[in-house]
Amino acid sequence: MAFKRAKSIADLEELSVKSRLGIWKSSFESILQHPLLGVGIGNYPVVLNEDISAAKKGASAHNLYLDIASEMGLLGLAAFLLIILSIFKKIRKEIISNKLYAICFLFFFIWILIYNLFDVVLLNDKVLLSFMITAGLLYKDEQ
Repeated sequence: MAFKRAKSIADLEELSVKSRLGIWKSSFESILQHPLLGVGIGNYPVVLNEDISAAKKGASAHNLYLDIASEMGLLGLAAFLLIILSIFKKIRKEIISNKLYAICFLFFFIWILIYNLFDVVLLNDKVLLSFMITAGLLYKDEQ
């Protein structure tokens, strides 16, 4: 079953793959039209030329990085990537201190960053809350 799903992901004729590629194309076009500040947070349906009420239905770029760049522009994406970089630096510092939870968090963090290439899971309130609590463990000794 897993192999069948993996094969369908690479099949450019598969409907969900075609749809996702179309959404990504619209995202890139929107970024070119609104490069600095994007279309505004929560306004992703504007990118797809849909009614703004589609935001409540979960309209997204199916890629967190494209979603951020589309909604907040390249400045917002740069800020997000700086946050990611600072978290990696903190993980490295904690691993050097030989803290096991930092190694576990590193694998979790890499997994979630890769997963967000194909979804905006980090924007889900439950996932974001779990991520923030887990990331908070990295900073528990900070003053």
